[in-house]
Formats: sequence, C-alpha cells, structure tokens
Amino acid sequence: MSQYSVGGMRPQLVIEVGDRTLSSLLITPVGQVLPCSEEIHGIATRYLSSEIFFDPRQSVDPDFIWEEAAEALAKATSRNFFQRARRLGLRRPWDPQPSSDWLRLPSPLAVLSAPAALTDTATRPVLAAVSIILLEALLDPIFAFVSQRGFAVKETEVFVVIPSYIGQRARLSLHRVFRRRGFSRLTLVNREIAAAMTLLDEDVPAVVVLDVASDGIHLHHVRLEGTGPLRQVRTLALRTVRGFGWSHWIQQMVAALRALHLSPAPLGSLSSDLDRALMGLILGNPAAPDLPPLSPSLRLSRELLQEILGTEQLLRWTTELRCNLEPALAGIDAVGLPMILLGTLSGLEPLEQILLSSAGGAQPLAIAQVPVLERASRGVTQALLWLRRDIERRVETPPSGSLRVDTLSGEALEMLPATRLPDPGEECYMRQSFRLADNGVAGVPFFLRLLWGSDSSPHGNAVFCALPVEVDSVASKERIFSLSIRLRRSNGGHRLSGDIEAGFDAKAPVRAFAAIDFPQFTSRTRG
Repeated sequence: MSQYSVGGMRPQLVIEVGDRTLSSLLITPVGQVLPCSEEIHGIATRYLSSEIFFDPRQSVDPDFIWEEAAEALAKATSRNFFQRARRLGLRRPWDPQPSSDWLRLPSPLAVLSAPAALTDTATRPVLAAVSIILLEALLDPIFAFVSQRGFAVKETEVFVVIPSYIGQRARLSLHRVFRRRGFSRLTLVNREIAAAMTLLDEDVPAVVVLDVASDGIHLHHVRLEGTGPLRQVRTLALRTVRGFGWSHWIQQMVAALRALHLSPAPLGSLSSDLDRALMGLILGNPAAPDLPPLSPSLRLSRELLQEILGTEQLLRWTTELRCNLEPALAGIDAVGLPMILLGTLSGLEPLEQILLSSAGGAQPLAIAQVPVLERASRGVTQALLWLRRDIERRVETPPSGSLRVDTLSGEALEMLPATRLPDPGEECYMRQSFRLADNGVAGVPFFLRLLWGSDSSPHGNAVFCALPVEVDSVASKERIFSLSIRLRRSNGGHRLSGDIEAGFDAKAPVRAFAAIDFPQFTSRTRG
C-alpha cells in the first residue's frame, strides 16, 4: 500500500518563500506534520536562507573567462547549480571564507516582479530562464526531503506562500519550477492570508498583519468571515509604511554600535557584517560561528543585541515608528485589531517589542506561540488540517483588491475594484484619460504601471502590466494621455486577462497583453 492511499488522503507540501528565508512543512496522508530541513555542515537546519551572494573578486581574476563560466552554468542542474555557480562568484551564506565584499543579490521573485522584467525585451527571456533555475536550486533541498520520505511528487499537493506584491511573471515562473519537478498542482497563497488562517477556529473576526519587508512595513487589514463548515479570508485594505524595513534597522543598529564605541570597523563593512550576523542569529544557523565578527574582538550575541537596543534606544525608536504607523492603521480602519507580525526581522525579540508597542496591539496566543519564520506556513498547514476533519468544510479566499494605475507621484489610483470584476466567462471595457504633470521635461519616456492589490501607494501591489511610453515634443504639448483596457475573466473565474492600449492621441498607442490569477484556496485532500 502506498503512503498516498492511506485514508484516501494526499501528502501536502506547504512552502513559505519569505523575503530572505524559506520555511516548509510536509503533511503526510495520516496527518503528521514534518518540518522540512536541510543538512548544513552536518547539522539539520530547520529554516533555510534563500539568499544568494555575489563575490566580485572572482570575476576580476585575470584567468576568469565569462563565456566559459556561463557555459558551465548553462549545463547545471538544480542539484549542482551552486557548485558550478562558484565560477561566476555566486555564493550561499554558509559558504566558507565569507567576506564583507560579498554583495547580496535581489531574490529571483523580486527581480521578476520589477517593471523591467516585463518591458526589457533584450533581458526578459534571460531573466526568466536564470530565475527559474535559481528558484529550482533554492527549493531543491525541500524537493529532496519529500522524495527521501517516499512520497510521489505527482500525488503531492503544493501550497506556496508569497508576499502579495509578487508580480504575475514571478508567479508563472514558480508554476514552471514545480511543473519541471513533476508536481501536478500548485496553489499560491498571499502571506497575510496564510498567516490569518491560523485563526480559523478562533473568535477573531479581523486582524492586522504587519509584514516587515526589506524596504518598509506592509500593514494588511484581513477579515475572517463565515460560520459552520464555510470560512472566508480576504484582505480589505493595505498600507505600506516606507523606510522602516530591514535596511533601516540595520543602519539604526550600526549607529548604536558606533555610539557605544563597540566597533571600529569601516561603516560599509560593519553594515554588511551586522546584516549577515543578524541573519545567523535569527535562523539559528549552524554556519553562524563562521560569520565574520563585527570587529576583530566582537561577535554578535543576543546579549550584545540587548545592549545595542537598550531601553533608551527602544523608547526612541518606538516613538518614531508609532508616529508613522498610527496614521497608516487609521487609514485601513485597523486601529485596535489583534496583530500578526511577519518578516524575518520580526524574529528579533527587541524589534518585536518595538513593532507591537508602536502599533498599540497584541498578538493572539495562537499566533505568539508560533515562531515568526513559519507563521504563514503554519497558517496554511492548520487550514489544511481543519479541512481534513470534515469533508464538507471549505476555506475560500475570494479576489480582493483592485486594478490600479501608478500615478508616478506616490499614489496608486483605483480603476476597478474586485467587487466590480466581470462575472466568470464575461468581459468589460474601460477607457480613462489622464493629464501629465508639467515637469518641464519633454521627450522623457516613462513606465506606465498597472497594478493589482489593496495598497493606496504603488509599493504593496503586484505589477499587472508595465508599458514603456515615449513622450515626444507633440505629446508633451498636448499632455493628454489615454488608457484603454479590455478585461476578460476566465470561465472558472480564477484568471483576469486584459488587452491594454496606452498613448497619446497624436501617435500610435503602445499595446500589451497581461493577466493575473486569483487562486482559490481549495484542497483535494480525498481521492
């Protein structure tokens, strides 16, 4: 009897792709939850770093030949990718002889979510191909974990948790990675939705999710509705508070180290070393002892962190952050709601205190007792186990957010809310004219960005479409810009696609096709 056939249940794999980490759980057919792990330096590691570093010293070596290195990389598989990629200077965080000169590369999902990934015809095919092999190599230890336990990939349901601002091109690349590895079904779940699923059986009708990203804090107002066998989880609103992400707190701690005269290291080196040392501390990484000290006689510890983030510092930073969070929380009608903290940096206890104090809330016990790095993956896992207990149960994640346009002035103007989407199998048409701001610059091209999401600023939304628009002398005089969109919804209602035309009346419009998926959280847990 195969493991799949036990009780008619399928194995289910839940992977959270965070900003800098990977967390994964495997639910066996009999309902056992297994944390996926990778062996690093002979030690099983629960949380995996998704970071990739570039060592520039490799490429300046006189004997280095780009063509040979690229050819070797093109022949790599996901299992030997990082071994071959060393010739290009690509490194993992736990590789020996780390250096502060190493540059941390953006994640493949972030790169594919950028407008350039949609508009640059020269790099677009290369970006997709490289990103897919990078993603597959990063996920390979998780795939190996599943195979080593005897589960067939074709019989395994996969749920991947990603930030809400990840664009459609990146999402399609994830689908390709899992298809290449033989998985037949993949469901993508937004992080804030996944984390809120932890509260399905709690008396909590709404929650605010604070997701600390690399460049800011995303505040999501998430609603949990329904009784009996049916539950609905949706995001009502989102605000992004810029400037309080990972890099901000690194610089704040560097300044505190300087003020305490604890490190004479150069500023750039200190920032880089502190960044990597914090990651080692948060992950409990067995490679952490090999990380460079902050100075020849100084190594990061939780005790040193408490000294850096002393009471006076905590109070000052809490006050500063509160002044920025309170208006954002009021703007999404989330003042006083229970909270969920997400993001790698939230794993540091002193910063967790700052975030909770600044937002004026507390986390439900069901959330607080779950480690930060697996709160979203645990939420999905608990929802799947909840579904297994009764075949009549359903968890729905209806489309939320709206189609928006980036005004290029820090706003995302709403064009079509989710409540006005065309019905499944139907289509709609819209046309809008805009007047360009007179900035005194003629002939300067710009990207027209159509977005999907709940953020009133562009930063927390996913890119639906990005079009390069030329502004010639005639267009710069007229300054009237037209945008036409014909939207179609698939028969199942899970995909919205559109034909877009944009430009000035005096010249031919730029055309593009775009699509975005609305994956429904469903589960075929019974054969």
